[in-house]
Amino acid sequence: MNIKEQIQGLVFVSLAVFTSALLSGCATHYQRRAFSGGYSEIRLSEDVFKISFSGNAYTTNERVADFCLLRSAEVAVKHGTNNFIIVDSSHDVSRNYHTTPIRAETTGTVQTFGRGTAYHQSQTRVTGGDTYVISKGQSSITIMLIREKSRIQELSTPVLNAEYVIKSITQKYGIAPPQRTK
Repeated sequence: MNIKEQIQGLVFVSLAVFTSALLSGCATHYQRRAFSGGYSEIRLSEDVFKISFSGNAYTTNERVADFCLLRSAEVAVKHGTNNFIIVDSSHDVSRNYHTTPIRAETTGTVQTFGRGTAYHQSQTRVTGGDTYVISKGQSSITIMLIREKSRIQELSTPVLNAEYVIKSITQKYGIAPPQRTK
């Protein structure tokens, strides 16, 4: 192996170690959308919102769905109601595949005896060729805020209590409930 190949290999290994240290097996935190995932929302009408949460490769699908629901409950409270319904929901998983490069290295010895007799022995070691699957989940929920208590009995879909959802999910993951602004 020449010096250029050694340097390229060292750079590749350094980048892999740095990336691993950076991510270090951490699932996406409950946060506004950033490089490693998080939540976002868009207001579709006065009382209808679409909330999304995306995770990184270390975030379970259950955590992604729970954090999307948590943000939905926070949006309801933020907009002045404790009741909401889920109008639509979806969950997707994207999968990326990475195959490590294949490398073969052959070493050998040659022994000569007298004039014209030679024995050769070699060994080839092949490394790489491993395929890794990187899965990332994303959930989206469209919610409708329910402001009048009289409407709750009219609805055929379950009405969720935002405070109860927030309490349940924050306790499940050991995170602090959101700060209320007055």
